[in-house]
Amino acid sequence: MLDRSLVDWIEEKTKMDFDSRLSVLASVALGQEIDKKSDLWNKYKLAKKIRNKVTHIGQRVTESEAKTVLKTVHEWLSLLGSRLEVDMALQELKMYLESQPFQIEKEQDAVKAVTDYFRDSSAFSSVAGFKAVTEVKLSSGSRPDVVLTFGDEQAIIEVKLVRSSGGLTELLRTEQSAIYQVEQYLNEVNITRGSIVLFTKFEIPVDFQTLRRQPGSRVSTIVVQIGDLKNQGEVRLDTE
Repeated sequence: MLDRSLVDWIEEKTKMDFDSRLSVLASVALGQEIDKKSDLWNKYKLAKKIRNKVTHIGQRVTESEAKTVLKTVHEWLSLLGSRLEVDMALQELKMYLESQPFQIEKEQDAVKAVTDYFRDSSAFSSVAGFKAVTEVKLSSGSRPDVVLTFGDEQAIIEVKLVRSSGGLTELLRTEQSAIYQVEQYLNEVNITRGSIVLFTKFEIPVDFQTLRRQPGSRVSTIVVQIGDLKNQGEVRLDTE
């Protein structure tokens, strides 16, 4: 998500400061601040203390202490991995959809293509932590297009078509409108991550070739470039 030279600089500056690596870098990667008052952070601090005593002064530990450290590591891997799996899965989704001769005539076709991929792809279903495509109904009666479950985490995915005639302006407008919509969904339900999948016919700008997410945002965007969209004038964007 960051320029390689900046990453190298940060890694050098924090190589002896693992607290910053977890609290700062993990926050950037996850799009969500790490809570230093949480039980998981306190477990990390305890595990680090035990680890340092073993590493630096050769202190022996009990079986219970060793299990505590291992359990804490697994909990952090679950937190980091389950959320980053969503971003990696979206990149795989983009590659797959752009390699297929899909006929996307309306937004429902795009939603079905995304849902079918996550529901039927044997490659994706083998990803560690992935469980299922689930359904979430909101108080307004509306439903997110796709809800994925990864371990203990869930992610909302909204799918949109972008009219070719609008170009980059329409792409940006649709993205911002969809992000607002997903943020509203996230605020209503106990889900921390959201994603937008935009389908478009025109050539994708460089900035949209890979996954986009502003630092601190809970919503990421991936753009899929497809073949001809039929009946362009009949495509309506769902911006409720």
